Amino acid sequence: MCRSRRLFFALWPDNSIRQQIKSAPYPRLKSKTTPLENWHMTLVFLGPTLPEQQAGLERAATTVSAKPFTMSLDITGQFMQARVAWLGCQHPHAGLASLQQSLESALRDCCPKHPAFVSGVRPYCPHVTLYRQVSEMHIPEKTGPVYWPVSSFCLIESRPAERPVYQVLNRWNLCEQS
Repeated sequence: MCRSRRLFFALWPDNSIRQQIKSAPYPRLKSKTTPLENWHMTLVFLGPTLPEQQAGLERAATTVSAKPFTMSLDITGQFMQARVAWLGCQHPHAGLASLQQSLESALRDCCPKHPAFVSGVRPYCPHVTLYRQVSEMHIPEKTGPVYWPVSSFCLIESRPAERPVYQVLNRWNLCEQS
C-alpha cells in the first residue's frame, strides 16, 4: 500500500536569515509561535501526494528556470480566517513572482488531477508564518526590512506531530543563465 506524504514547495531560509527574521521589529503576539526551524515561504502547497505523483512533480521542478534574486521582508499581516500572523513582502520581487508562477505552472501541467490543482488558481501572497492560533487583530505595518537572498527552492515534507516536523526532501538551485 502506497502512503501519501504531505508536501509543499518552498523557499527555505538558512540560519542567518532565520536569525534576522527573529530579530526583526514586528508585533509580538500572545499566540502560538511557529518554531524557528520551520520558518519558510511556501511557493506551492500540494498536501497529500502519492509517491508516483511526487516523482513526476520533482521532474517538473527540474524544468523551472529562474535567476537568483534578493527579496525584502518588510511588512507584517495576518490571515484572520486561518488565524495566522506573518512577515511578508510589501512589494514582492519580480523574481519571486516569476519563480512561483513558473513552478506552479510546471507542476499543474505535470499532474493536473492532483487535489492541489483541482480547485483552480489561488492568488499568491508571499509570507513567512510567525504565529498560529492568533485571536487578536493587528493592523498590517511596515517593519524590517529583512533582505533574503534566494538561490534555490525546496520540496518539503510536513510530518504531523504536536509541533509539525518539516524535512527538506530535495533542492533545486536557481541559475544565473536563465
